[in-house]
Amino acid sequence: MMYFNRYIGSMDDHYTDYDENDNPIAALAKAYSVLYNNISSTYHINNGMTVIAGVKNLTDEEPSSVTNGSDGGTVPEVYDVIGRQYYAGFSMKF
Repeated sequence: MMYFNRYIGSMDDHYTDYDENDNPIAALAKAYSVLYNNISSTYHINNGMTVIAGVKNLTDEEPSSVTNGSDGGTVPEVYDVIGRQYYAGFSMKF
């Protein structure tokens, strides 16, 4: 069994907003920190067969909101936008 994580610290999110007269003003928001927890396990059945299974984003953490991100309101290249993911695999050498 293996546990690994990915931590993304909080950041200041600088962006441009507009006042009631449509004049641009500098604004500041906060992108909160997030910790993604992942587990996986590998079982070697014999010398030629292996089974692997795991869970990414075990605690199903939501991505932080970022004003200048994608249409989804975040940055999918940085944050996990899919949520919890299960995976499994089997390999055989012959």
